[in-house]
Amino acid sequence: MTLMTNNRDAGRIRLMVNTDKDLAERVYGERQRIRATTGANVSISQTIAALLHRALDQHCGQV
Repeated sequence: MTLMTNNRDAGRIRLMVNTDKDLAERVYGERQRIRATTGANVSISQTIAALLHRALDQHCGQV
């Protein structure tokens, strides 16, 4: 998997890859999806927050 990120986010992604490759791929994929649909350059923490928000919506209904 090739990751194109800035240095700060690259370190965070490397940490996630070492911890949980599936999680890192989900976060990276979601980040790319957000960038493609909104044009926004989102951080890893913003991406994780979006994933958590979506998971809560699916589990509990609208948050």
